[in-house]
Amino acid sequence: MNGIYELTASSGVQVASGVIGCVIFLFSLYGGLALGLEDAQHRTVLPFGRRGEALRAIEGDLGEQVGPIEKEAGVRKQL
Repeated sequence: MNGIYELTASSGVQVASGVIGCVIFLFSLYGGLALGLEDAQHRTVLPFGRRGEALRAIEGDLGEQVGPIEKEAGVRKQL
């Protein structure tokens, strides 16, 4: 949006660019806060929108977290 503003010098585009920048900042602030609190308290504090494998890694038991590792390349049984 800033590039469009530089080409057109339209105040509407400048305002839209500022609003988009503020929205991106708020999403990043929320994400940083959510991940920081989660790391400090070792549990989910704020919803972060995890799905699938990421959700199982956080909320699942140890068997669910390390279960797929035996299918990874380079992993073999102990001799």
